Amino acid sequence: MELDELARRLDEAYRATAARFPQPGVRIEKVKNRAGQEQDTLILTGLDKVEEPESLHLLRHRVARRQPLVDLPELLLEIQARTGFASEFAHISEGRSRLDDLPTSICAVLLAEACNVGLTPLVRKGIPALERDRLLYVQQNYIRPDTLSRANARLVDYQATIPLAKSWGGGEVASADGLRFIVPLRTLNAGPNPKYFGTGRGMYVIWNLENSQITCIMWTTSAFLLKSFQRMAGVFHIITLVNYTSDQFSGFKNIVVTGTLRDSLVVLEGLLNQETGLHPKELMTDTASYSDVMFGLFHLLGYQFSPRLADVGESRFWRIDASADYSVLNGLARQTINRNLIKENWDDLLRVAGSLKLGTVNVTELLRALQGNGHPSTLAKAIAELGRIAKTLYLLAYIDDPSYRRRILIQLNKGESRHSLARATYFGQKGEVRQRYREGQEEQLGALGLVVNAMVLWNTLYMDRAMEEMRGRGMKIAPEDVERLSPLGYDHINLLGRYTFSLSDEIRQGAFHPLRELEEAEQELEESVESAHEVREA
Repeated sequence: MELDELARRLDEAYRATAARFPQPGVRIEKVKNRAGQEQDTLILTGLDKVEEPESLHLLRHRVARRQPLVDLPELLLEIQARTGFASEFAHISEGRSRLDDLPTSICAVLLAEACNVGLTPLVRKGIPALERDRLLYVQQNYIRPDTLSRANARLVDYQATIPLAKSWGGGEVASADGLRFIVPLRTLNAGPNPKYFGTGRGMYVIWNLENSQITCIMWTTSAFLLKSFQRMAGVFHIITLVNYTSDQFSGFKNIVVTGTLRDSLVVLEGLLNQETGLHPKELMTDTASYSDVMFGLFHLLGYQFSPRLADVGESRFWRIDASADYSVLNGLARQTINRNLIKENWDDLLRVAGSLKLGTVNVTELLRALQGNGHPSTLAKAIAELGRIAKTLYLLAYIDDPSYRRRILIQLNKGESRHSLARATYFGQKGEVRQRYREGQEEQLGALGLVVNAMVLWNTLYMDRAMEEMRGRGMKIAPEDVERLSPLGYDHINLLGRYTFSLSDEIRQGAFHPLRELEEAEQELEESVESAHEVREA
C-alpha cells in the first residue's frame, strides 16, 4: 500500500536530515510553550543575499539599451500579429461573421480594460475599428472569461518556445499569489480580508463622496456598527486576483476571489483548470495558502506543494513510527500520524482524487464542503492526516537544503514582480476596480493578465534577439547570468499614451467647439427634471 511506502520515505528523510543537522541558518532551541513547558523549537534564519556579479549588471545594461522604445498599443498589435491571439475571441452567438479589422478593435478594448481608463481615450472618429459603437459592440460580445483564457494560452505557449524563456525554466514550477484591489462599490463579490483583520472583525475606510477624502478608519467587531457606517458613507471592500506565474514568467491562470476567501481554497484550482501547454508539477505559495488538507490534496493528485513558511518554528513535525529514534530531531517529531484513519478512508481518498482529475468536482466547492463551517468531515480529517505526512516530508527538505529554500524565494519573487508590472499598467481610476458584478471583474482583470503577458512575451522576444546580436559580435554571455534576467521591466514601454497639442484653424480664429448632442434618453430626463423644478416653484 502507498501508506507503507510513505512510512519508509518519511523514516529515511528523518534519518538523513538528522545526520546532516545542523545546516547553516538552522538550529533547535528550547522555548517555553503556552503551558510554560520547555520544548524543542526549530529556528530558521533568513537566507544570505546572493551577490550579483559585475557580468550580470553589465548584461542587464546591454540588453536594456538594445530594447526598442514602444507604445503599449503598438506592442499589443505586434504580439497579435505574431501569435494571432485575437482569433480566439469569438462572437458570443458563435454564428456571426467576423468584423473587418477586428484584431485592432479587440486590442483597443483590452488596453482600455487593462489600463482601467475606459473606452473614451481609444475612440477615433473616422477609423471604423476604433469608433465608439464598434468598441462597445466588441466589448459586449467578444470579451469574456473563456475567450480571454484561450487567447492567454496562446501567449503562454508562444513564450515557452523562446530559447531565453527555456533558460528560465521548463514550465514545471509555478507560484500563486494574490493581488488585492479596492472596490469602492457595494458588491456581493468583495469583502474584508480575515488575513489582516481577523475573523469576525473588519477595518473599513470611510470615504467622503463629496470631497474625495478619507474621513474615518474604523476597526470593530460589531456588526451593527459596521452596517451603520456602511449606510452613512462609501465603504472600501477588497477582491483578490490570484495569479499563477510559471518559472518562465508567464501568467497561465487568473482567478478572482472575494476578499473574505482564503487563498488556500483556490491555489489548487489553477493547476487543475488551465488551458495552456504548461504542466506545472510544483506550486509555491506564501504562508497564507498553507493547510494540512491542501498538502493532502496536492499529494493525492501528484503535485508538490511548496509554501514559503513565515515561521517554521510553529510548524508541527509528524512521525508514523512512534518508537523510532531520530536523534536530534526527536524533540521536533512530537506528533504521531493516525494510520488507521487514512487506511479506513483510502478508497474515498482515491475517489476524491479521481473526481478532481476528471473535473467532475470543483476543488473550491469540495474544500468548502469538507471544512463544513469549522466542523470537518471524517473524509476531510483523513485528507489532512495524509497531508501531515506530505507536509513533514516537505519540512524536512525545507530545513535540510538551503538551495531549495532559495529556489522557492526566487519563484515567489517572479510572481511579485509581475504584480508590480500589473499595478503600473492598471493606473486608471486610482487603481480601483469599478465593476460591480463578478463577471465584469473577471473580464477586466482577465484583460489585465492578458496585456501583462503580452508585455512579458514582447520583452522576452527582444531580449532574446538582443543577446543573439551580442553573441554575433563575439561577446561572451554566461549562462548563469542569463538565468537571472527578467522580462518584467517596462521603462521602455509607454503605458500612458501620448498627448497632442494641435489646434484647428477655426478654434484658433475664435470659433467654439460644437456642443455635444444629447441622447434621446438624456434629453427626456433633462426635460422631466426641468418640469419637476417648475412644479416646485409654482
